Amino acid sequence: MNNLTLNNGVQMPMVGFGTWDVRGEKGKRCIQDAWSWDIG
Repeated sequence: MNNLTLNNGVQMPMVGFGTWDVRGEKGKRCIQDAWSWDIG
């Protein structure tokens, strides 16, 4: 996985999770699932 270094020196993983076309309960569930991932 690629990381991006922020101005304060913190490394942030570059994760793409396109949600522009996901709406309603399906979209809500997708976003909640993404937040629950452990990428550490």
